[in-house]
Amino acid sequence: MNLKLKLKASIALAIFLLGCYYCVGFIINGGYISAAAILLAGGLTATTVLFGWGIREWWPWYICAAISGGLSIFAVVFETRGFDIERQQIQSELVPIVVLATANGNPWELSPTSRKVAEAMIFACAIQGSVDTLGSISAAQKAMYFGPGATMTDATIDALDGKTREDRCIDGLKKLYREKPLMFRDIVIEHAK
Repeated sequence: MNLKLKLKASIALAIFLLGCYYCVGFIINGGYISAAAILLAGGLTATTVLFGWGIREWWPWYICAAISGGLSIFAVVFETRGFDIERQQIQSELVPIVVLATANGNPWELSPTSRKVAEAMIFACAIQGSVDTLGSISAAQKAMYFGPGATMTDATIDALDGKTREDRCIDGLKKLYREKPLMFRDIVIEHAK
């Protein structure tokens, strides 16, 4: 086996293993559709590296690429926060509650720490829906226009970035709920179904 073929095989294997790694990460976080899409994208990218650009003219490669793209679109719709209608509703319902909780003379008597959390939640909950929607729109654009190679590259960039998206609205809800569960009674009853 010549050096060029060994190098191609090594790179293809590395790309496929990277796809497997991202697949496991998605599975751990509950993104089963994303896991299937990234595994397929990793396999397609690896075969392209191993066999060259000509493999892309082979009809099974096209079908697998179309399936990967379709799975990516389904993943956006079913696994991103922007399309989670209940989450969006909870965030919008929290705004008036935390505004009332930070007002003088409110019935909740929050501790100074909890008051700061509630004050931060006003802004966070008001804009979180828009932030989530923009994230979903960006993910949808990537799902529609990125091929397998670009998908793998984007996943690698996201992994190297190391930033996880904050959700200060829901995180604040969890903190305040521990101290004042009755403050969120109606939301919990309505959305615990």
